[in-house]
Amino acid sequence: MSYEIQGLRSANIIAPRLFIHAVEIPKLLSLEFPPDGQLRVRKVVTRSRERQTYKYPSWKMDRMIECESLNELAAARIYDCDPRVVSFHEQAVVIHYLMDGEKRTHVPDFVVRRNSRIDIDEIKDGPGADDPEVQARTDLLTPLVAHLGLNYRVRAVDQERLAPIQKFCRSVLKFGRSEPTILERESARRLFARRKSITWGQITNGCLGKRSRFVAARLLLEGNVLAEDCQGPLHDHTVLFSNVEAKDLVDLWAA
Repeated sequence: MSYEIQGLRSANIIAPRLFIHAVEIPKLLSLEFPPDGQLRVRKVVTRSRERQTYKYPSWKMDRMIECESLNELAAARIYDCDPRVVSFHEQAVVIHYLMDGEKRTHVPDFVVRRNSRIDIDEIKDGPGADDPEVQARTDLLTPLVAHLGLNYRVRAVDQERLAPIQKFCRSVLKFGRSEPTILERESARRLFARRKSITWGQITNGCLGKRSRFVAARLLLEGNVLAEDCQGPLHDHTVLFSNVEAKDLVDLWAA
């Protein structure tokens, strides 16, 4: 028996094109990715849907991310601000599997590519994550996709707990979508090399030049600069410090 990870070229999710053959994985039938030229295995935003959907303008993916819920929207914003995330794709895989003797299909919400791994994330609110059927599916799929070198996870989204992180992400994204020039990057590098830390108030006052806030926010998105506190929007007393070696990147989900 053979199993194939299909599609996904040009570093979209898995690059180069990846095939896995002759791997005996009981209960996992196949992972089906979008056909060439398509972004999703199914359309999220349509005029005929009764349930409200959302579009999120991602700077990292340079396109609109389509979300089926506010929880997915919150997740997309966090992925966009997490410098450990290289790329993320919504509705990008169909998992065909066997459960209780029946063939089933499951379309997780996101495929997230990080520097060292690829995660398949299902986004749920608290009660949804605790649903017995969801837990049974998670217990089954987690070890199955691990055989393919992928990580299956259920992300329980608590809107109240994530509210401060969302405010932080919004304030960084407000300024960070603009690409700094080479001179602006070099000026920022030299300033952070001379000082142990810089406050957002100093940034606002123009310590990095006329586009000081845009430069600092972009460096935050890239992980070259870190904020001491991610619990809330950027303010005058928010401390920023250099992260040249990119060793101390914060997990915004756990912040």
